[in-house]
Amino acid sequence: MTLIEPGDHEPIHGPHEVSFRPIAFSDVPNLFRWRQDPEVVRWWDIAPASEAELADEELAPDVTPRWAFIIVWNGRDVGFIQYYHPYPEMTWTAGIDIFIGEPDARDHGVGTEAVRVMLDYVFHV
Repeated sequence: MTLIEPGDHEPIHGPHEVSFRPIAFSDVPNLFRWRQDPEVVRWWDIAPASEAELADEELAPDVTPRWAFIIVWNGRDVGFIQYYHPYPEMTWTAGIDIFIGEPDARDHGVGTEAVRVMLDYVFHV
């Protein structure tokens, strides 16, 4: 089994309108704006104080094996999803985190489809 290193991931394409592309520094303004949204803060935790803090949090090398993506829905960036799991020699917990940052993309099944796509990827690919 070949492990994909964090920060070195291909895009993930779902069968419908949802796909993921790895986050990049150019995504920081959208991520920062989304993380300020009260609905995201309600579930995601404390909003970062600045774009620099967010960039450090999301794009700096991490000791946890973690792969972070922008959710693309119908060709538009609308949210964030990440997965993380243990390397064979480590005992960390596996998981998925997600939020839909664009308010007009909520309540359209984007999050549900994104989780389906991610689960299919992590269990089959």
